[in-house]
Amino acid sequence: MNDLRTQFSAVARRVSGFTPRPERDWRVILSLGALLFAAILAWHLYLFTATLGSDRASSAGEVAPVATPSALETLPAFLAARTAEEEKYVTGSYQFADPSQ
Repeated sequence: MNDLRTQFSAVARRVSGFTPRPERDWRVILSLGALLFAAILAWHLYLFTATLGSDRASSAGEVAPVATPSALETLPAFLAARTAEEEKYVTGSYQFADPSQ
């Protein structure tokens, strides 16, 4: 039985022309992976440099400051209203109707 199996596998190898060489196969796989990684890295570097070189963000004009003095003045009133609303939930002014009951 083993004789028959080895004869068929030898015939199949000769017909397909493929001889398994794990060292060569791993080198090919790792080389292709390294090339793919290098291509991805090059693409990201290209996009990064293209983004740095573009003037799209600065062409929009003057950018407004993040926090204006008038917005900072309204903040304590907003926080007080929020605290009052939270207390209504804690003290029971608002009743929660549980739909599962």
